[in-house]
Amino acid sequence: DLHNTTLLASQEQYSPIIDWYAKKNIRASVDQKELDTTGFFDEIALELGNSYGVLGEISEKIKRTQKKGYTNINFPLSQKSQKDIQKITQFFNDLYKYSFVAKYFYQKKEKIVSITLQTAPNIVHFFNGSWFEWFVFIKFINLLQEKHLSFSGTRRLTIIFANEDTYELDTVFLINNSIPLCIECKSGEFRKDLDKLIRLRKRLQVKPQHFLLCVAGLSEEQSQGLSSMYEFTVVNEKTLFDHVEQLLGWSQGRQQSLSPASSAIKVVPSHPSLSTDDRPQMFKTTSMVSPWFRLPASAGHKPHRWWPALALNWHQ
Repeated sequence: DLHNTTLLASQEQYSPIIDWYAKKNIRASVDQKELDTTGFFDEIALELGNSYGVLGEISEKIKRTQKKGYTNINFPLSQKSQKDIQKITQFFNDLYKYSFVAKYFYQKKEKIVSITLQTAPNIVHFFNGSWFEWFVFIKFINLLQEKHLSFSGTRRLTIIFANEDTYELDTVFLINNSIPLCIECKSGEFRKDLDKLIRLRKRLQVKPQHFLLCVAGLSEEQSQGLSSMYEFTVVNEKTLFDHVEQLLGWSQGRQQSLSPASSAIKVVPSHPSLSTDDRPQMFKTTSMVSPWFRLPASAGHKPHRWWPALALNWHQ
């Protein structure tokens, strides 16, 4: 059971990542407690992340209240739909069941939820943002298992460069022992970290499409715009897994294309509204890998924006 195991914390599971960084003269270390799913952090994180559109404001209010040093909160639900009320009250029931809150009471007639927060550091840290790291980590493992891919994965990886500069990476995966993915997870303010992330990606020598900033609740338009402005890929909790599926498909296609027996691979733009008529002419015939391309202004999208491409060759 992925949600109740210490297997992810075994050195055998994550050692390929340590070795991969060692080849770049980077020391990496793992806190095995961050990979132990015998607690309930991963279950609550999945519930919150899968319904972030409804539950996001709940978690944000809890985080704000914690920072102010208060423990009692009321949540008026009278303006919510019945469907959302059911989802929210079920979430609070689970928070109480797994002891994430000390008290929980729902005044059904007035439609008001009252809770008392726990003050244990691990619980405070969870609502302060570590829930999103858990969500991305567990969902990503589920995706890779569904695709029957071999992988190593870890959370909160500490890396130390040769000059002793130290960083912590939120989520790291190494797929098929050759494809690295670094995912920085933000459930709150992220703009102050953009320059740091650019520098970090370059130092790690990871391609932009393999270094992701995942921001909870960020719109798809903002994600696409920031990806074109900064030298890494920006996604939200929904588009992250679409991007990774496309990236893995492109990577596997690239490996096949290097084989003498492989056939040409059709390029499909990742943006769902982009028709084949919008394809830039300069990429119609090329044998080079082009993971990003620029749309012409006539395509009906913002000019000068770079979009990810998923394979190698354009075809009529």
